Amino acid sequence: MRRLLLYFLLVCTSILMGAEFKVTGELEKEGFSYITNNMRDTDGVYCARIQVNSDIRNLRFDSNRKPVKIEREMGKYYVYLSPGERSLTFLHTEFAAYEYEFPLTLEANTAYVMTVVKSGYGSADEGLVTITFILNEKDVYITKGDNPPILNKMGSTQYRLTPWVYAFRFNKQGFQEEEQELQITQDEDISINLKQGESRMKMKLPGITIINSEPSGAEVYLNDQKMGITPWQDELIAGDYKLTIKARMYYTKELEFSLAEGQTLELPVIELLPKFGYYSAECDPDNADIYLDGVYKGKGNISKQMIESGSHLLEAKLDYYHDHSEEFLISDGDEKDFDIILKPAFGRLEINPTPVMDADVYINGEYVGKTPYKDDKRLSGQYQVRVEKELYTGAEESVVVYDETLMQKTILLTQDYGTLIIEAQDSEIFLDGVLAGKNKYQANLQAGNYQVEAKQNRHRSASRNIYLGVGAVEQVILSPEPIMGSVTVMSNPPASKGAAIWVNGEKEKNTTPAVLPLLIGDYKIKVYHPDFLEQTKMVNLTEGSQEKLVFELETYQGSMLSMRNKWRRQGWIGAGTTILTMGAAVFFNMQGDGFADDYATAGSTAESNTAWDDMGSNYNRRDACFYISVVPAVYTIYSWIKAGQYSSKLKMEN
Repeated sequence: MRRLLLYFLLVCTSILMGAEFKVTGELEKEGFSYITNNMRDTDGVYCARIQVNSDIRNLRFDSNRKPVKIEREMGKYYVYLSPGERSLTFLHTEFAAYEYEFPLTLEANTAYVMTVVKSGYGSADEGLVTITFILNEKDVYITKGDNPPILNKMGSTQYRLTPWVYAFRFNKQGFQEEEQELQITQDEDISINLKQGESRMKMKLPGITIINSEPSGAEVYLNDQKMGITPWQDELIAGDYKLTIKARMYYTKELEFSLAEGQTLELPVIELLPKFGYYSAECDPDNADIYLDGVYKGKGNISKQMIESGSHLLEAKLDYYHDHSEEFLISDGDEKDFDIILKPAFGRLEINPTPVMDADVYINGEYVGKTPYKDDKRLSGQYQVRVEKELYTGAEESVVVYDETLMQKTILLTQDYGTLIIEAQDSEIFLDGVLAGKNKYQANLQAGNYQVEAKQNRHRSASRNIYLGVGAVEQVILSPEPIMGSVTVMSNPPASKGAAIWVNGEKEKNTTPAVLPLLIGDYKIKVYHPDFLEQTKMVNLTEGSQEKLVFELETYQGSMLSMRNKWRRQGWIGAGTTILTMGAAVFFNMQGDGFADDYATAGSTAESNTAWDDMGSNYNRRDACFYISVVPAVYTIYSWIKAGQYSSKLKMEN
């Protein structure tokens, strides 16, 4: 009872995990859909023909009125049905039955085509689980069920089994037999520990089996145990064997053979049927990434490559292009070439503001440049575009870029400024405390309140508060107020009246006597009369001050006499200074001589040292006076020479 329950559970599991049919190409008429055939149904009506493309072998079909005829080719089935049939049922021993309802009405003498592939396991070779036995000994005979024991020379071996309950026995000379009954449901590693003891196993004599395949390198399974790859030969215990030959991209081959004791059995070369076709792909643009069944295959162009028969997914991907994806069926021996043209997933975008240019452009909040803005490769989609410019109110709009389409967008900017004009002659102009220009300033400014000020040296600043409205033009004239003082310029003697006046090198219109209003500050005032020597004086004017300058002018002759007397006085001063310094030199010399005599007559070392120091000190003062006396002596000579020159000029005038 327990065995029956377990069997029932495993059967249910197999059904749940079984393969399913999948229609990847819906039923449709062929290009030349009308056919002429002699196939009639039981009512004598010409049949409709459905070409079913599929890599599933041993398919069977059923319908409401039963298929009239079924023809089989490699990777194709031709099913003849009565016109008006509504569905077709697909059947296979390893698949759940699948009823496909036609999307259109079958017509007589009409050819149709559809594609059916496996979904899930979908192959007799799939749905198996792998069991790995890990042994603590080598050279162990393993027996599965009633099959002959097979020697495992290594410490591990694999079986590929359908989920079920299996009995295994493990034997080695000198070890106790180990027997296990295993419920196999999934891939699993199983450890087998043999214990030393007496072995009761009795085996037949072996024979030799030689197995070859075309192509070589195929996997060899005996009674579901993996043995190696072809070409393969080894000793086997006599008995009946199930041989399974597997190779990638080839159909699995199963056969049975019996080996007698002492027999050398070389099986005929086992030819595996190809289970592959070929595909190639060319893509435009040629730098797209190509994927087959989710695996990256390269860029752009894929040369002819082998591919396993069945349903596959081909994809091409490239930034700024729509992904290309298509399912296709490869039947045995097929060659499929794919020409893929990726559709651009971008358009062109142009943004222009009005009424001005050179505005900042933001797309989805990110700064992208200035207008006029152009993007010849902008991904298709919706964007928030904002345009901003100083002195204008920013504007934002939503734009949609479509594939291979030019999107031109003009965005209106609203003026947010007025024009301010400031004039202030010979002045610096300040706007909100910042120097803006000189003499005249004009600018477009954002609407609002401003303080304007004009500054000029020795003037009181002039300022105003201005409100500048949007679109308004405000003109302001500022005149700083001068800060004044005055100076009265007079000249003596009376004969010098009308003398010309220069202020800081510039001649005034007025002549002496005159009152000159001047800005505050320092001035150099010069008075000139042709009969008198010119004279210059400095004056400092403060705010409101009234200064008076009287110029005592001298004739040229009076000036010569004054200069002669001046140099004579300077000469006598120099002579007196020279006599004083020379007298001091004589005095210090006499003092030094006296200390020299004291040194000569000193009665002790201390007296001699003191006399010596005093003598040296006075001689140094003497020398200094001699040197100093040279300066006033030279100045005396120079002064007397200058006095003589002026005396000569006076004699010439007389």
